[in-house]
Amino acid sequence: MKNTEVTAVIDKTANNFSANVEELPGFVCTAKTLSELKEEVQKGIEFHLEGMKKDGNVIPKPFKGNYKVKYKLNTKK
Repeated sequence: MKNTEVTAVIDKTANNFSANVEELPGFVCTAKTLSELKEEVQKGIEFHLEGMKKDGNVIPKPFKGNYKVKYKLNTKK
């Protein structure tokens, strides 16, 4: 089965990095380094989806099967 791509948009601030996932409204995470951020995105998506399931929310279609996170640096600042 082919992985669906989801996009994590990365922003750089003075002190850290943050990311939101376009296909997962309400999801945001932060970390000190880019490599830490990528780890946090992976763990955070699963945690967010578990919470959505517990709350009875509809899981967005890209996350109903296999997915792969694509990272994109936000250059619109």
